[in-house]
Amino acid sequence: MPEVLGFARMSVGNFIKRVESRSSLLMVSGHEIEEGTLYPLYEFRHLTFQEYLAARAMVYGHYPQRHETDDLRSLLRPHLNDPGWKEVIPLAAVLAGRDCQALIQDLIEGCKTWASPEQPDESIRDDENDPPPCRLLATCLSDEAQLHPDLLVKALRCVAEKCRTDELLGRLRTSKFGDLFGQIVRSVFKEGKNLLGLGNYLTFLVREEVHYKFRSTLQEFTTRKILELLRQPESVTAATGCLAAMEVAYAMARKGGLPGGRRSSISRVANMGPKESRELKLWVTEILPMLESADECLKFSACWALVWLADATSWSPQERPQVLSDLVRARRSFEGKEWEYMPAWGIACLPLIPRDAYPKKDDEPELPGFIEKMVSARGPYQRAASYTLAYYRRGPWNDQELAERLESETGPGAFVSECKSRLLAALAQR
Repeated sequence: MPEVLGFARMSVGNFIKRVESRSSLLMVSGHEIEEGTLYPLYEFRHLTFQEYLAARAMVYGHYPQRHETDDLRSLLRPHLNDPGWKEVIPLAAVLAGRDCQALIQDLIEGCKTWASPEQPDESIRDDENDPPPCRLLATCLSDEAQLHPDLLVKALRCVAEKCRTDELLGRLRTSKFGDLFGQIVRSVFKEGKNLLGLGNYLTFLVREEVHYKFRSTLQEFTTRKILELLRQPESVTAATGCLAAMEVAYAMARKGGLPGGRRSSISRVANMGPKESRELKLWVTEILPMLESADECLKFSACWALVWLADATSWSPQERPQVLSDLVRARRSFEGKEWEYMPAWGIACLPLIPRDAYPKKDDEPELPGFIEKMVSARGPYQRAASYTLAYYRRGPWNDQELAERLESETGPGAFVSECKSRLLAALAQR
């Protein structure tokens, strides 16, 4: 580089030493012998520089033992599941421009072949469930990698079906692909796929549509708009109405309760005036029939909304005992899916009603086995729901057996603890 170094006032060695001492950008990482002379090896101290330069090296072929047959896909494929390369791969995809198509295709295939857990675990965070190739793919898209339109749609759909991390989905929403991604999200949600991840995503969008600011005073426009959405015949639109209602009720229900700002869904304190309570109970009336919907996305959204609306308004199934049967059927229809706990949560958190009011039509021969299966499921909501159903049905365990099971219950969290307390108190009054 004579055009640069010819006018330099400082040697390369002195420059490196000055950068090392003044900025901490570089540091000595070791030494090597070259032609009998010992030379220091420097590296960038900050990982961001290392990741960027590694990505450039992969794209432009600036690495040892390079072969003419090397391509970006073959270089990065061994590292797709390596957490240490989670920033390098999206950087390389963007730097590669149009040459990233094969790499994106590999990420799509990696998402499809990633093995999901055999049994859903409601205690695992969403970002822990995301397949590593899916997180990489979502990051490449949110960084606006250059893709052929057909491959872009394929990649966005893959993310919509697999990704549950709010941050990644939110970054896609604000990217140049945001509008197209929104259309794909609605389509995938209607198909009943990734309801938890996309439910959170659509909740954020509908919050803007109904002009609701989290924990703000409930405005007339918001209540009217949510009611309009709930009454729409199209299932995804009605589902967004449920999610908007859930968001409002969630904000109101979290104003008191447990340490750390959290509330138990069983501890009921109305945190609103009479007018707001009437509005929310009107939403409950609109949502209850949706629990019987054939559209899984609508049934899921209705379950989620009911949990928080009941919490915020102290709504009781005494007003419509059939809701317990509807939630049982919803739970059975969600069997084996990551959101199967949602209707179980509803069963466990609704206020107890007299046992004689429990719908008899739900007394099916296979239900006792189903209850026993739920009690062994991972996570507190399923176990709490199984004990609640056993209380209503007086089976598969009699009252004494149920009390003994509850006494020996050591499940973590306040939810199971409070469910246990209220069921034991109800059994003591029999």
